[in-house]
Amino acid sequence: GGGADGSIVQYPIETTYTENVGLASSVPDIMDIVTRYNVTPGDALHFAAMVGDELCPGSPTFKFMAGRPPPKMVAKDGFVPSATDSVGKILGRMNEAGFSASDLVALLASHSVGRADDVDPVIAGAPFDSTP
Repeated sequence: GGGADGSIVQYPIETTYTENVGLASSVPDIMDIVTRYNVTPGDALHFAAMVGDELCPGSPTFKFMAGRPPPKMVAKDGFVPSATDSVGKILGRMNEAGFSASDLVALLASHSVGRADDVDPVIAGAPFDSTP
């Protein structure tokens, strides 16, 4: 509930938040990892993201660091900026979380895998880039 702690896995109500639209189908898979391997939701979520990145052609390999504590509470709705928020609102929220504008650009650039399933129904499932 306070960052990238996997609270969306522990508290599925978070999948109803606008900024998390389209993530509900992934939560059971991540929860299966949590249960099967007795790891925290944050570790399972970050591990899954790392594996997803590494499966992309040409991706570097990453060192995984385990040990995230379990989430303590549900994240507030709107805690993560939405794709439809203004640039000013996104920059402001990320600044509150300790990220500079340059950090935000790097963070957005690191989202090299994924699809825009639910942002715009006209382009549902469109890739963010040309990665096969």
